[in-house]
Amino acid sequence: MSVAKDEEGGLGPAVADGADTRFGAHLDAAWEHLLARRAEALEAVPEFGFGWLLRWDEVVPAWLYPDREGVLGAWQHAVDEFVAARAVTQIGMTPRAAAA
Repeated sequence: MSVAKDEEGGLGPAVADGADTRFGAHLDAAWEHLLARRAEALEAVPEFGFGWLLRWDEVVPAWLYPDREGVLGAWQHAVDEFVAARAVTQIGMTPRAAAA
């Protein structure tokens, strides 16, 4: 990204040199990561064939999981990642900029 100088010689706003393309690639990579994490979480959970019916942030009863701590922890981590990434993509900022 380059910085443009205004008429008075001061620094002006940044000018995008392919920034839109890079941002689009970043969003594509973020969604690919989310889908991969979701697939990992779904594969790790023995939901007797109805896990695919759940929305992303829904869960089945805890008693259904044989290894509650490991599987539920993996689900919670995946949901937290999704919520954070969704918030970032909705406002069009990077995670570091969103946290600031």
